[in-house]
Formats: sequence, structure tokens, C-alpha cells
Amino acid sequence: MSQFTDLFCWVLAASEGEPQPAIFTPPENATELTLINDECPDYISVWFVDGRPVAAAMPMDNFHRVISSSLTK
Repeated sequence: MSQFTDLFCWVLAASEGEPQPAIFTPPENATELTLINDECPDYISVWFVDGRPVAAAMPMDNFHRVISSSLTK
């Protein structure tokens, strides 16, 4: 669980200062990994494209972050 949380936080740091979409749509061909914690009302997800993290979210809080530059390479 701590590795997943670290990865989520890494995506947040990597996306800092990058333009964010007004409406979040998972990247094409992305794989979503989700962590559900029974102690918390929300869950967190991280999306990967070709093995690289490209987005993270807490969907029930409508919180999404995308590493925009990773999607244009």
C-alpha cells in the first residue's frame, strides 16, 4: 500500500505546474490501478501508458492530475 501511495504522490509532484484538462478523461491505451482503503470513503487510482505513470486521481473528490508532457511524447 505504501508503494502505491508513493507512486500517487510522485504523479502529483510530477504534474505540478503542468496544464490540467478541464474534464478528466483517462488517456487512451492506459491501464488503471486502483487502491481501495476500507478506512477511507474515497479511493485512489494511477494510470499507466507503456509502463509509465501518466495520471492520478481521487475520483470521488473530483481530484485528477495528469502529467501532460508525458502524453505528448
